[in-house]
Amino acid sequence: MSKILLLTYISLVFALTGCATISENKAEQLIIEEYSNQTGEATIISTEKVDNEYLIK
Repeated sequence: MSKILLLTYISLVFALTGCATISENKAEQLIIEEYSNQTGEATIISTEKVDNEYLIK
């Protein structure tokens, strides 16, 4: 029983970490969609990758 539980836990960890990565273009598109409104569209000035995360200005 403990082997099945361990295998399930390991599979869940792999699934969650594998789904957490997105491309630079997708990250930029999400920011544009989030910050655009009726007054205008958001503009991205720069994008940097820091510690597997994108810093978008």
